[in-house]
Amino acid sequence: MLTVTPPLAADETIQRYQQDTAIPGAREVQLTLGNLTAGDSDLYHARIETDGNTIRTQACLVVVVPGFRLVDQSARANVSDHEPLIVGFVIGRSSESARPKTFLIRVLGSSLARIGIENGVAAAKVSLFRRGTPCDRLLQEDSSLAVACAAKVGAFALNQDSTEFVRVADLPAGHYPLHASASSGIARNVLVEIYETDVKG
Repeated sequence: MLTVTPPLAADETIQRYQQDTAIPGAREVQLTLGNLTAGDSDLYHARIETDGNTIRTQACLVVVVPGFRLVDQSARANVSDHEPLIVGFVIGRSSESARPKTFLIRVLGSSLARIGIENGVAAAKVSLFRRGTPCDRLLQEDSSLAVACAAKVGAFALNQDSTEFVRVADLPAGHYPLHASASSGIARNVLVEIYETDVKG
C-alpha cells in the first residue's frame, strides 16, 4: 500500500502513475496493489493538483519473489547542498562476523541523460556511514574493477568522459546510510545505485 502523507486538503486532487502511465481509478490517498509479481517492480508516483500547481511524490516499489534475493537498490531525487538524498541499506546483522560482501556504489548525474533524465548533478558530494561514523575509507576508486562489476550486474554504461562517483567497497555486516548532495543550492537530479557483486579485484 502506497500512501500520500499528509492527507489531501479539500481543494486538492490526486492521480497515481506507474512510470508515466496513469493508473485507472487511482485517485485516493492510499493506493492498494493486489497480487504482485517481479514485473510490478517499478517507480510509482502521485501528482497532486492544488491551486493550479502540481506536486509530485515518488516511491520505488521492489517486489521480491520467494526463492530470490534482492541484490541491488536504487533511488533518484533532486538534491542541493542542503537537501541531500539519503539511501540506507543493511548487510546482515551488525553483530555477525560473516565475511565482508563486495558492493558497487554509483552516484550518477550527467550520465542520466543516456536514459532520458536531464539536469543531472555534475559532481555529487557523497559520504558513507556505519554505526553513525563516517566510513568513506572503505570506498575504493578502481575504474577497471568498477567496469567489471558494472558489466557483471548489468548496470547501464556511463558517459565516456564521466567523472561521476563510482566506487567498489568490501563492506562488513551492518547498517549503512549513504548521503548524496550537490555542491550548490540549485536542485539537480541524482541517482544512487547499490549493487552486490561477486567480482573481486
